Amino acid sequence: NIVSRSALALADDPIGTLEACDDLWQGGCAAIIVDMHGESVTEKQMVGFAFDGQVTAVLGTHTHVATLDTRILPKGTAYVSDVGMTGPSGGLQGYDPQVLVDSRRLRLPAEGKLMLATGALELGAVLISHDAGRASSIDRVLSFTD
Repeated sequence: NIVSRSALALADDPIGTLEACDDLWQGGCAAIIVDMHGESVTEKQMVGFAFDGQVTAVLGTHTHVATLDTRILPKGTAYVSDVGMTGPSGGLQGYDPQVLVDSRRLRLPAEGKLMLATGALELGAVLISHDAGRASSIDRVLSFTD
């Protein structure tokens, strides 16, 4: 799990962080899944291409909005910009929106307890098939419960 500097300005460089892990991966992993937590799609794509063929998948997280750009990069790494949210779908990133909307209207920090949203539960995920760490498919899994 790495974080981009667009999401957390003081974080270590995600590419340098993964490069430092390279020795740990040699011969001991059936698959290497990288959770790239960040706001910027460009940063997530850079990590995907920088480690294409070295990791099984680079899965973007953070925005809570599932993206449709599932693909296999040229050297066999599965990639998606954001797997999506898991939680209640009837609000704002899983929360009842009222406290957040009110704080924006008043231009003040959010006050009051954030409550979970209502509505169907959403599962945003991907299913990756691989052989010896090289991805052969990545499929969107998106479901809602009643």
